[in-house]
Amino acid sequence: MIVESLLIPILNNVAGKLVDSGVEKLRSSHEVNVLRDISRSRLLREISLNVEVSKLLYAKRGSVASLEECKFKVLEDLMEGTLPLDYLLNHARLSDPVVAMLGQDKSEKIKNKNFAKWTNSISSEVDLATRLWHRWRVFQIRNVHKDLGSGNPAYIRFLMGSLQASLMGK
Repeated sequence: MIVESLLIPILNNVAGKLVDSGVEKLRSSHEVNVLRDISRSRLLREISLNVEVSKLLYAKRGSVASLEECKFKVLEDLMEGTLPLDYLLNHARLSDPVVAMLGQDKSEKIKNKNFAKWTNSISSEVDLATRLWHRWRVFQIRNVHKDLGSGNPAYIRFLMGSLQASLMGK
């Protein structure tokens, strides 16, 4: 892809700067800020599409099918990338509306009480993206090995919606 071919030289340059000029200098560099904006924008587009696809399929085909067509290429690229996630996603505390969405502030009435318990340790976008990635990979493995059961696809949809809200600045 054109965007990826443009990002590789930027990533190599940024990685070189990380070694040469120190972490804090790099975190505020123009190149990292541009890469951060690009990464967040791509991730938001991917997650937003996945949220819509999962809603459509959930209504017609049920819980497991609602995730089978979702793609997590951008999230995978971020998880396996050169730069630490906290350079590309917010490592500061999640916004109050997203904390409420996760049910951590006890004001939001979420349907599944386990979700609030399971997300209790999530405090940043980095944590949220990482948890989504882990649950997605486990879902894929469970989907291949049918004898393991499907797990909880609703939890993955819940995490996608929460990450989407955070990336949108809510």
